[in-house]
Amino acid sequence: SLLYGVFFLSNASGYALAGTLGSLLPPTTDKYIEATNQNIALAAILDKKNEATGTELFMLAQYNIASVNGEKAKANNVELDQLIEKNNKTIEGIHKSDKKAVVTAAQLELPSAEVLDKIQKEHIITLQYPAFAGFVIHNLYEFFMVFVVLCGMASVILFSITPLLKKMMHGVR
Repeated sequence: SLLYGVFFLSNASGYALAGTLGSLLPPTTDKYIEATNQNIALAAILDKKNEATGTELFMLAQYNIASVNGEKAKANNVELDQLIEKNNKTIEGIHKSDKKAVVTAAQLELPSAEVLDKIQKEHIITLQYPAFAGFVIHNLYEFFMVFVVLCGMASVILFSITPLLKKMMHGVR
């Protein structure tokens, strides 16, 4: 029963950790393609070589590449959720007629120039590589290496507590 308990506990903690790490997935090829379709150099922005404009940040948020900081948006009286939702309907309508159509900023409703300026200056929409325990994840290789390192650490921990587990099993071999 102890081993079953350890088994279920390790599964539960593993699934919880996998869910947390799944949210740390760095931008993948489809995100880079979508940004390129919008004439946005996503890699340059993520690598801090270029600074994104308010329009670029809004478009990246529109396609779920960048994230909107709700608290900063409220503090600056910026309402983006309704506009993004309205634009999503426009995008769906365009894709219904032509699935391969590239939707540009000119086809969508953008916030006012003042709001776009606030988005950039107040960092209402942010774009950065995800990080885990101080380690910045730039690509899928680094993302999966986090799992490899965590599995190695788990094996070392399990190996180190094996004598304790054997003792708790009262000598069962």
